[in-house]
This record gives sequence, structure tokens and C-alpha cells, in this order.
Amino acid sequence: MYTIIGKTYSLETNNLKEYLQKKNISFDYIDLETNKEHAEQYKQWLAANKIITIPVLKKGRFYMCGSNKERIDEFIKKCNYSVK
Repeated sequence: MYTIIGKTYSLETNNLKEYLQKKNISFDYIDLETNKEHAEQYKQWLAANKIITIPVLKKGRFYMCGSNKERIDEFIKKCNYSVK
């Protein structure tokens, strides 16, 4: 399962969510503004990995930042290949 870490007001976060929905890819969404239960944990993870931008698309130990469609497609291929 993929996880998107972002913020509701972020255009890039919304673009990433829409793109995955169009591709029928399931994901969990962690909103750093409203999801108090997980926000602190993910903020610490972001800081530990020196990630300063959102959104982050994560699957297992792999992650990418941004909403560039070509990079998203490459990331999905990488994740699917590594699972097999």
C-alpha cells in the first residue's frame, strides 16, 4: 500500500492524490495538518530523512517527493519490481 504524506492546502499533494486515483492505485493519506494521531510520527520521519518538501509518496522503504507524473510512474514501477 502506498502512503501520501502531505497537506490539504498543497496543490502538489492534491495533484498526486488525483493522479493515483485516476490510475486506480490505492493509498493511505496522512495530512500533516489535521491527522494529529500520525502527524508527529511522520514529521519525525521527514526530518530524519532530511525531507523538506511535500508531498511524499511512500511505499515500504522507498519514497519520492513531488507530483511529477513521469517520476510517479517510474517510482511505481520501481516499487512493483522490488516487491516481486
